[in-house]
Amino acid sequence: MKRKKYKLLISVLVLFLIVGGFLFYHFHSQPSRTLSGLPTEYGTKKMSDKALKKYVDKKVNANQVTMEVYPEVTIKSDGINGNLWIHNVPINKVGQQATLLDENNKELTKTGLIKPGYQVDTVKLNRKLTKGLHKGTIKITFYDLSKKEKVGQEAIEAQIEVE
Repeated sequence: MKRKKYKLLISVLVLFLIVGGFLFYHFHSQPSRTLSGLPTEYGTKKMSDKALKKYVDKKVNANQVTMEVYPEVTIKSDGINGNLWIHNVPINKVGQQATLLDENNKELTKTGLIKPGYQVDTVKLNRKLTKGLHKGTIKITFYDLSKKEKVGQEAIEAQIEVE
């Protein structure tokens, strides 16, 4: 019970830090460069009706973003397949793409474009990790869906556990 409360508290604190960081970056950054389109939607799926109902009455302006990223990644004993939980809540106006990096900032995997109302919960790494705990980073890149360009980025420290 204490562990669940601790995880919830940490998740909420991380969320506030991320949103604050994104807002600071948004208001203090140079104009974003135009990319040649959006990432594919590979590996994403629509959020459940129950999860979507939670956001029906919420309103947000186009300059705000809410992130739901669970900073603990679990990988099965094969060292390749596992779970990475990221929700792009339906009230957001931006697409998101997550990149999981190891402790040396080397890419382990990258999701497809996660549109508002979609989520990622499974992952397949580019290379095998050994059993145990590993430090990592989840880098979230934000995309303006109408302009089809990158508009921001945020990073979250993560723990990767290989069972």
